[in-house]
Amino acid sequence: MKSRHAIYLHRVGAIGDTLLTSNLLLMLKNCYKKSKISMGASPNYALPLLDSGLISEIIDATSVPFHLFESSYSSEDELTMKLKKYDTVIIFKEDKNDMIKRRLKNIGIKDFAIESPFPPEKSNVHVSKWIERVFMQLKHIPNKNNQHIKLSISKDTELLSDNEIKKLNLESSFLALHPGSSSQKKCVPIEKMIKIAKEITYSYDLRLALIEGIADEKICNEFRRNWGPDIINIKVNSLEILAGILVKAKGFVGCDSGISHLSSLYGVPTLVLFGHYSNPKHWGPIGLNSNWAYWNNINDCRKIFDQLVEKN
Repeated sequence: MKSRHAIYLHRVGAIGDTLLTSNLLLMLKNCYKKSKISMGASPNYALPLLDSGLISEIIDATSVPFHLFESSYSSEDELTMKLKKYDTVIIFKEDKNDMIKRRLKNIGIKDFAIESPFPPEKSNVHVSKWIERVFMQLKHIPNKNNQHIKLSISKDTELLSDNEIKKLNLESSFLALHPGSSSQKKCVPIEKMIKIAKEITYSYDLRLALIEGIADEKICNEFRRNWGPDIINIKVNSLEILAGILVKAKGFVGCDSGISHLSSLYGVPTLVLFGHYSNPKHWGPIGLNSNWAYWNNINDCRKIFDQLVEKN
């Protein structure tokens, strides 16, 4: 007999896709008291959720046996063996021919939900609100959650982050900036990004900390060439340690990217810049002290950033 209600949530995607489950995870914790939530995801992307206590464990859902979601049910396959230990199962995946639904029913799981990972392109539903739709299929009704979530940093991560801050000589006030994104089409033109960053750093007397993710070398090199020598470079090796650095920043400016969502969810004054390639109604920041603006209106960008810093 299980002592805690066991929940499995399957959400494989990019950094932002993973982090935007935060509100849903909080609702699940409040709804299913004394639950243990296991999250199937890309492990590195889910680490901030584990560090903040929203989930109990991470399962690498990019590996075997999760490919069997595409296969017919077998009572003895490895995926069945993994799933049968859960009381509630939530899957964000297209369910072709109801194969996942039939599998869960055959296993005997009575409380489950299967939902498409993203809202329809033409809708104006935010991704974080879209995934809350799973409660329409689950047995429990959640309390209304209209609050902005704020993730926390564990003591161990705080110590590691403080060591990185010392190594980077980042102990004076700084603006964190991430010019990259999963798609080049979402990136702000470098000259515009620099103009916005210079307005902010000069006004608040801040140093600039440039965040470089795994795929950002090209755009960061271009930014450095155009900015000049007075810059602090932060290479992303760990999202939870990066979060521990970001919370010490005066503010953050970035494009529509996972790192922007990371900053937003930790309560950093976060300005996310959008063009016309992605929809802020789907992908805008959801954190406590964040907002978005179209990058082609520099006055709006500056005004919104000032409002965020004032609120903090």
